[in-house]
Amino acid sequence: MSFSAPPKENIGIFTPLPEMSRTDADVAVIVVFFEGARYDMPVDDPMFAAHKPLRNKGHPNWGGMKQSVSNFTTYGPDHPAGLLGCAVQVRFNVSLMAWRLSCFN
Repeated sequence: MSFSAPPKENIGIFTPLPEMSRTDADVAVIVVFFEGARYDMPVDDPMFAAHKPLRNKGHPNWGGMKQSVSNFTTYGPDHPAGLLGCAVQVRFNVSLMAWRLSCFN
């Protein structure tokens, strides 16, 4: 049994970046939304970057902090969402001898 993908012009309106256009793998794009994310210090990670200082009032009560803090600074995400792209490849190794034994016995 074989499978072939439909011609690229029939797939839809999505046009991948040249770096994402592959003929040897399926490309999966995962969207991560950062709504409500807050960090207690700036984050330099490319995916989860957060450098926007936010003033908070009241009791933070996260990470085991139970004391009353009247003013403290947290950092919000630089972007509302991030994208993660993955190339997915699958390889099946089936020996010809095993195939013959299972199909003809």
